[in-house]
Amino acid sequence: DSIRVFYSPIDGTVTRIYTQQFEVALKQDPIMAIHKNNPMFIKAYFSQEDLNYFKVGDQVDIEFPDKSKSKALIRRFYYTTYQLPEEFQKRYEPVTRTIAADIYPVDTAEYAHWRAFYRLGVSITKYKY
Repeated sequence: DSIRVFYSPIDGTVTRIYTQQFEVALKQDPIMAIHKNNPMFIKAYFSQEDLNYFKVGDQVDIEFPDKSKSKALIRRFYYTTYQLPEEFQKRYEPVTRTIAADIYPVDTAEYAHWRAFYRLGVSITKYKY
C-alpha cells in the first residue's frame, strides 16, 4: 500500500473528525471541521428577541474564562436562525434557534490575547447608551 496525501484547499487546523476510516459519508455529511485561525473572531449566538438591542458596529465587552477582558466589535449578523451548538444546548430541552453574529477584536493588539482562549466560552456584554 502506498501512502496517499491530500491537501486542503484552505489553511487551517483540523479540530474535529466526524467519520472513521473506511466509513461511508454522503455528499452533504460533514466529515471534518477545519478551524481557520486568521482572521480570529467569536461566533456569538443571540436569542431572537435580543436582536433589537444589537446592530453591526456596536462595541461589546468580552470576558474570558480567566476573568480578563477585551473590547470587540460586532461585524456581521446572519439573518437566518441557527441551532444553538450542542455544547451550549441544554440536554432534553427543545432545540434552541438563535441569531448568529461575528465579533472581532477592536484592534490587532487583542489577537494574541484571544488566541489563548481558542474554543472556550466567553461572556459578551453591551451596555445601553
